[in-house]
Amino acid sequence: IALYCFNQCARKVPRNYILLLLFTLFETYMVAGICIFYDPIIVLTVAVMTLGIFVALTLFAFFVSQNP
Repeated sequence: IALYCFNQCARKVPRNYILLLLFTLFETYMVAGICIFYDPIIVLTVAVMTLGIFVALTLFAFFVSQNP
């Protein structure tokens, strides 16, 4: 929230890396905590579907954004 709401926090070099690291760690623990309560097959299926969407959007961006 600090990176999004306060531009001065996002523009200071050591502070923005520390805030990004903290956000990534908290997000990782939150997603892992949510995944504990679901069946492993469902979690794996969602991970594969997310990877598929990522690859499809990446390929779409490569092929559409090229200028003739």
